[in-house]
Amino acid sequence: MSLLVESLEFELILKDYLTGKKQNPNVELLKSFVFVEHTSFKVTLIDRLLGRDLVRHLVQKEFKDSNQTVESIMEKAQVSADWRIRGLAGNPRRILATLMALEHSSCIIYDVTGMDPLGAERLHQIVQEEIKTRGGAAIEMNVPTFNGKRFLPKADKLVEIKMPNHNKV
Repeated sequence: MSLLVESLEFELILKDYLTGKKQNPNVELLKSFVFVEHTSFKVTLIDRLLGRDLVRHLVQKEFKDSNQTVESIMEKAQVSADWRIRGLAGNPRRILATLMALEHSSCIIYDVTGMDPLGAERLHQIVQEEIKTRGGAAIEMNVPTFNGKRFLPKADKLVEIKMPNHNKV
């Protein structure tokens, strides 16, 4: 499902309710969603000194109990095992973060802000395949880009949510 929201501010409010961070008597969640954070992957100084700062090390650590192979995860994210974690571009970084979130939760919220259209479409395909294979649910928060345009995914459902205007007279 893709939620078409008006602004980043409204996306953050919705995210807080859907993840259970905020409560409202009119909102009842049967299961909280996990928001896919797109922060830099943490690499300790000791890992950098010992040369354990490659994508393969991150994947091995995050997916150690998974039935997926390291190679299949790197293929999905279109990354090389010998790339440095800190040097990952936006699209592969987002895809890896989303795959990691899906490994730990069957219900996720993600966004494609800042991704190019091909990368965003690739991420949508990966999420749809993972949800279909594993079960669960995914919500993509879709906020207009800086020029007011959106990249609309090929989602099962597109829902537009507008913030009520409390200033109307």
